[in-house]
Amino acid sequence: MPIEIAAALEQEFGVKIGDEELREELFESAGTLVRYLRGKMECQRHAG
Repeated sequence: MPIEIAAALEQEFGVKIGDEELREELFESAGTLVRYLRGKMECQRHAG
């Protein structure tokens, strides 16, 4: 299930959520996932 969620998040937010180990770590807590996505999106804004 987390892999499908990660794939959907990658598609929705346009960010790549690293390897399997990172995905498992991210889904240990919703707060961790939110912080990760916010950071990735902020980096994209600065790069674009």
